[in-house]
Amino acid sequence: MSRTEVEALKDLIQGNILLLCHKKADPDAICSAYAFNSLIKTLNKPSSSKILLPGGASRVSKRLMKKIGIETVVEASIQEADVLIFFDIGTLSQLDKWEELVVSSQTPKIFIDHHSPLELVERLSTIYIVNEEATSTCEIVYDIYEGLGVTPDCEAARAMLIGIAYDSKH
Repeated sequence: MSRTEVEALKDLIQGNILLLCHKKADPDAICSAYAFNSLIKTLNKPSSSKILLPGGASRVSKRLMKKIGIETVVEASIQEADVLIFFDIGTLSQLDKWEELVVSSQTPKIFIDHHSPLELVERLSTIYIVNEEATSTCEIVYDIYEGLGVTPDCEAARAMLIGIAYDSKH
C-alpha cells in the first residue's frame, strides 16, 4: 500500500462512517471492520461509526461477536453516511438488498479486500485497497495500521489475529 493511499484513506475517514460486511459475515469480515472501527477512534477524528451487517452474521461469527463484545447494526441509512467502508466484499451481490443503494449512492466508498478485484467495485470506489497476496482482509487492515504508524489496542489486535487465523485456516 502506497503512502499516498494511506494518506488519502486517513483524510477520508471522518464524519458519519458506515462500515459494511458481506451477508452471513464471517470472522474475517467482522473482525476487520471491528479493528478498523478501533483505528477510526484512535485517530481522534470527529466521527461516528457503525458496523452494518446487511445479511446478518454466520453462526460462528455470532458467537465471536458475543464473546468479544462487537456491536453491529442490521439497519442504517446510507444516505446519512459521509463515507462507506466495505470489508471482505468480493461482489456487490454480497450486500443483499443494499446492493442497489450502494451502486446509486454518491457517498465516497472505500473497499478493503483480499479477493480478486472486480471492475464494477473498482469503478465505484473512491479508494480501492486490494491485496490478493494477503491471507485475509484483517491482514490488510493490519497493514493500514502500520502504514499510519498506529499500534492497535489489545482488542483490535486480538480481532485481527482471529480474522487472519480463520481465513488462513491456521
